[in-house]
Amino acid sequence: MGMISLCGIVVRNAIILIDYIKEKLHEGVPLVEAATLAGERRLRPIFLTTMAAAVGVTPMIISGSKLWSPLASVLAVGLIFSMFFTLLVVPVIYVLVFRSKENSSPGSRVASVIPMVLLALVLASPLSAGAPDPKHLTLESAVASALDHSAAIRISRAKVDEAAGKKHTARADYFPQLAMDATWLKRNDQPFMTVPAGSLGNVPGLGPFPTQDANLGQGKTHLFYQNITLSQPLTQLIKIHHGNEVASAEERVAKAELRKIETEIAYQTRQAYYGLLIAQAQISAAQAGVAAAESQELDAQDAVKAGNALNVKQIGSRAKLLQNRYKLSTAQATAADLTSELNDLMGEPLQTPLDLAPVSPDSRPLPTREAMLEQVRTSNPDLAVAQASLEKSRSALKAGKSEYIPEVGAFIRQTHQDGLPFVQANSTSYGLSLSWTIFDWGKRSGVVHQRAALASQASSNYDRVRNRTEIDLDRLLRKLETARILSEAAEDAYAMNVEKARLAGNQHKSGLIPVSKKLEADAEANASEAELLAARLGHDLTRAELDRLLGGGLNQ
Repeated sequence: MGMISLCGIVVRNAIILIDYIKEKLHEGVPLVEAATLAGERRLRPIFLTTMAAAVGVTPMIISGSKLWSPLASVLAVGLIFSMFFTLLVVPVIYVLVFRSKENSSPGSRVASVIPMVLLALVLASPLSAGAPDPKHLTLESAVASALDHSAAIRISRAKVDEAAGKKHTARADYFPQLAMDATWLKRNDQPFMTVPAGSLGNVPGLGPFPTQDANLGQGKTHLFYQNITLSQPLTQLIKIHHGNEVASAEERVAKAELRKIETEIAYQTRQAYYGLLIAQAQISAAQAGVAAAESQELDAQDAVKAGNALNVKQIGSRAKLLQNRYKLSTAQATAADLTSELNDLMGEPLQTPLDLAPVSPDSRPLPTREAMLEQVRTSNPDLAVAQASLEKSRSALKAGKSEYIPEVGAFIRQTHQDGLPFVQANSTSYGLSLSWTIFDWGKRSGVVHQRAALASQASSNYDRVRNRTEIDLDRLLRKLETARILSEAAEDAYAMNVEKARLAGNQHKSGLIPVSKKLEADAEANASEAELLAARLGHDLTRAELDRLLGGGLNQ
């Protein structure tokens, strides 16, 4: 789309420039001067329109869109390059082509404009720089790139960090806490009180007491009160311990989820890589099949024309040709889809051409079933998530039951006051504090009942996942054995077809068979080679699926 738009703009600018040169030539201006005037006159409008268009697509370039960003990049770069080419090169080419206009007819001059415009278009187009080089890729680099660019993995790693922070927060509750509180207030009443004479009774030998009105100070009109308390929970340590177990279980869940996503991304990348290799081999085999079918169709046409064969033979060869073309188009579509999928996994532009390195068959011996089953129970991400969830629910249930325990804590407090009479400015106290909810209308029992149900669900889910992983292990082992047998059969078939193609080549050299038969044997050899590659990679993909079940620890 970007190239189509760019072609129209480049041709328009060249036509406007050449039209102005021809206008000046009709006015009697010399050729070189007309070309110079055209460049000067059209410089400003071409520059303004080109730069406005290039700057206008900048938001599309920086948007990161899979469609609009490449399109806008082609437009911006192509417009800037074509602007200089149109203003500087097109007038020079025009002068060189029409310098001998006195000896040429008007019709030939018009005809010469067409190749000049086409040349300007080709040179101004980004296609003149050639197609982009394919990206050379190995299986290991593809997996590493996919793991580095996966947004799901980045999110999972952030969740692991979040769970680690929660665990650190919960562990801090074990230790004493130092807290400070302060109060400042101002009174609006009198800072003293009056005791009337004799209000406290009569004292023998003295008379009324007090003997006269007395004013007693009530402190200052403002009051400042401050406490610094160091407290240590005691019975709450039981609940804190269970809370720490919950936080640790959440961290294990996050780590298991991260490992699961990493193995899944690696498997998807390997699957796309293998699929693309198979599709490329199928394309080569289908092309050989199309060439053989076309040759056979020509032979059938000649045989029908010579009266040596019926029309049904030509119809059959035509049907075979169409079948091979269908196989070719299907393989090409599959390769295009897998290329886009692999580029998306690696964070590359979807249309980036890829040059895949071949993959050597994985012939490493497998551990025993008992060893793999033990590894599944210790490393499988789904089972690790289920186990951590079970431990979390059990710890939460214990924490709910610990709510019935009275909260007892020890403290030491330093107090400072300014404004109260008959009280020291600084004092220190220590002791125990008790807080106990005696009746809460069944709130705590409801919480315990809810968490008991969650623990029961987590236990059932753990048993289900444990049994499922063992079933999947046996299924993959059977699938791996089947893939091995298919691979061996494909090797035998490939060797047989290669020998058949060799014999057909010798027979063709001796003139015993036509070229169509040789091409057919070559096509069968190519098809068997593609089937052999598919069988081998299918075997390796099954090993990768087994590795995913084991949590990425196969043969480690």
